[in-house]
Amino acid sequence: PFLILFGISYFFAEFGPNTTTFVLSSEVYPTRARATGNGISAGIAKVGAFIGVYLFPIIKTALVKPRKWQSFPGLHFFTGYKTYRKNFAL
Repeated sequence: PFLILFGISYFFAEFGPNTTTFVLSSEVYPTRARATGNGISAGIAKVGAFIGVYLFPIIKTALVKPRKWQSFPGLHFFTGYKTYRKNFAL
């Protein structure tokens, strides 16, 4: 049971980041520059993740009152629905 649970959690943890960092960048860059493009894309992704983790709490406390954060789940649901259903009318 542990190995199955670990395998499933590892799959879902690595599915999104690896797709956007390595698979997508290898499709975008030409063959000659693919290794350099992969390295640059991975480096920029890691710097962005580092900045986001450390600056998010500072931005949250400085700009937004705590009660406004309660609307974000609904906003995320709406934008996801709007993205995948092109015929959704307001």
